[in-house]
Amino acid sequence: MNRGRVLAVLAVAVLLPVAATAQPVLSPYLCHAYLDTDNNAATGGTVQVIQAGDATPQDRDGIDVIVSALAQMPPADQWGPAIPGMVVVNVMVERWNPATPAFQQVGSYDISYPIGWGTGLDGHNVVEFTAPLAAIGPLGPTVRMLYHMSLTGFNDYTSTFTYAQQTGSAIPTVGTLGVVILGLLLGAAGLLVLRRSRVVGVAALVVGGIAALSGLAWALTITPDGQVGDWAGTPPAVTDPIGDSSAGDANEDIVYGFVTSDATTMGFRVDILNVDVSDPYASPTATPTTTPPSATPTVPPI
Repeated sequence: MNRGRVLAVLAVAVLLPVAATAQPVLSPYLCHAYLDTDNNAATGGTVQVIQAGDATPQDRDGIDVIVSALAQMPPADQWGPAIPGMVVVNVMVERWNPATPAFQQVGSYDISYPIGWGTGLDGHNVVEFTAPLAAIGPLGPTVRMLYHMSLTGFNDYTSTFTYAQQTGSAIPTVGTLGVVILGLLLGAAGLLVLRRSRVVGVAALVVGGIAALSGLAWALTITPDGQVGDWAGTPPAVTDPIGDSSAGDANEDIVYGFVTSDATTMGFRVDILNVDVSDPYASPTATPTTTPPSATPTVPPI
């Protein structure tokens, strides 16, 4: 099953229970992180993106992994500002299979947490999500990537940027627990030595404490919840112009992109336009450059 069909089926899986209870149909927003994990455009698959100003879809080659966050909100707000209550409900990981050749799903994680309303940089709205490296696969020294937001189709994307995995993230190969245990053992040794040499004993205790605390610091502490306090100290990896959604939709207008990782998890964050901060789509003459999608997506045959 190719990537488009997988996403369509996933979207319908979210929509059908709503339709069955006669509630307003929810429209799925998709936030994609396209990863070239080996920083080699000659390997991997091709994805297409488009934004305001592009006459035709643009190819992005060498994509090895796609991590997608699915969010939902009432269709009445498709062409307006993001609203409190918009929720991320699923994260999916797909990897390029050259034998097929196609992107194939390797992980799907049902979740539920809100989009951050005005909690992002400069007061913009926040979509954050994480995925296990066990599903993504190994990261090279430098990962080439870009972000893309869409409702049904192509609407806004960032420029391609590179990400180098954090220096300390791969060090504790025994795991955080192992490092903490090592610190405790060093501390215990310090207590034994303390009886014979106060100076050496104190030094061992300090080293043990630093080892334990350092092991905790290496772990990724991102908790997807719409709040960004756990992103403190992580600068934007990419900045995107405001007002370049091809659909004229603030919910798909990327402003900033962030990324981080540790030895087990990769964290993604996209700050999307908050029209309370800036609204380039407020002009009565402004019209979307693509046809507004219907509330219910068309599902291709499988």
